[in-house]
Amino acid sequence: MNALITLWEQVKSLFSIYVLDVLKESFGPKAALDILLLTLILFFVYRFVRQRRAGKLMLGLVCVFVLSLISESMGLLALDFVFGDFRQLDLIAIL
Repeated sequence: MNALITLWEQVKSLFSIYVLDVLKESFGPKAALDILLLTLILFFVYRFVRQRRAGKLMLGLVCVFVLSLISESMGLLALDFVFGDFRQLDLIAIL
């Protein structure tokens, strides 16, 4: 039980050093406003797309884009090659 308490104290200490201290230094009113505006923009884009038939197209494009990012990060060369072309076509399809 003593080992768990010691481990928990170490985790709290590391969290405080690497997360909370960084947030205190870099997060302020400007960052909060930035996050709020980005949230509002994404919400209204989501609502606009959802109310139209293009919603299904956007959902498919997002799925392909996420799969391409996963294949790229995992180093799957064949899938990355195929999905790389889709990423270029995603931009054209969105327009």
